[in-house]
Amino acid sequence: MTPTTLNQAEEKIRSFLSDELMKDWASTISPTEPFQLDSIDQVDLRVFLEETFSVQFIAEQKPFQNLQMILELVQPTP
Repeated sequence: MTPTTLNQAEEKIRSFLSDELMKDWASTISPTEPFQLDSIDQVDLRVFLEETFSVQFIAEQKPFQNLQMILELVQPTP
């Protein structure tokens, strides 16, 4: 992704976490700062990523632990 596109992706993800999952920390957390989402929030986030970024998940996908993990997933491989 280009830097602009990556920034747009980060904004969409932060908005989803804040608006849909009601996570107050979403707008201020650093990309590498750990966060915890319960299993239902993890599923909701995966559905959002599938629908918004066409991300395909494997069954053994680890739970998301920070924003950087999500951003790395939505970046296409060069």
